[in-house]
Amino acid sequence: QVDTYHCIPVSRALYFAVKLCSGILIFFAAYLIHFIIMCAIAAGFGTPMLQILPSVLYLFCMHIFGFLVSYLFAAICAIMSGNLIVSGLLYALFVFFPIEVFFMITDYAGKFFSTFIYQLANERYDKILRILSPHGNYIEKLSNYLFIDMEVSGMEPLSFLYFPVVIALLIVLAFFLFKKHPSEAAGNALAFKQSIAPLRFVTTVLLSLLGGYMFGEMAYYQNELPWTIFGLAFGLFVSFAIVNIIIHFDFKKA
Repeated sequence: QVDTYHCIPVSRALYFAVKLCSGILIFFAAYLIHFIIMCAIAAGFGTPMLQILPSVLYLFCMHIFGFLVSYLFAAICAIMSGNLIVSGLLYALFVFFPIEVFFMITDYAGKFFSTFIYQLANERYDKILRILSPHGNYIEKLSNYLFIDMEVSGMEPLSFLYFPVVIALLIVLAFFLFKKHPSEAAGNALAFKQSIAPLRFVTTVLLSLLGGYMFGEMAYYQNELPWTIFGLAFGLFVSFAIVNIIIHFDFKKA
């Protein structure tokens, strides 16, 4: 079934590069046209474009970086999976994984440690979250710029270089996974067998912790610990079954 694909007189690396760049150029061309039109409209209303040019270019670059990060994450998820729905679930897992880990650590630490200080933990974990979550970093930079200082000159150059470095690493990872991707894995939930166990473990643990949090919050400080333990066990059981069903496309594997 894959003989036709293998007979294409183009290397896998070149084929992937063309596909990857096509998606980027389509967005970039449309966004550039939109950017030029908006600048023309702003200039027509008397906006001093030379004065706000650094801010405009900064926002333009940040939006391009945000798209590239999301696009490359989506490409990696599509390579790792042979199913569209599973690719979407993988993307959601990769995007929200650092945020959920941060949220769960602070919540459970606050429940079980009386000396836990939320403000101090938020400051420390916020720095880690900026590195581990490119999406969160992108949203934070835009929100800080739009709602706090609106100054480009005061921003650290190293923080701006974060996105080119992440994008370069994601491109390398995408090329590596595509070269290792078996074409016979099309249609499977996960293309790489080595990724099944880690993804199953991470997803099950996160959903179990989320279940414990939800049942603990429903108790509302009345027998909170027993309900949290019940939520952990219930979430572990249900999430393990659901993950196995998704991976194997078979209800019997639950």
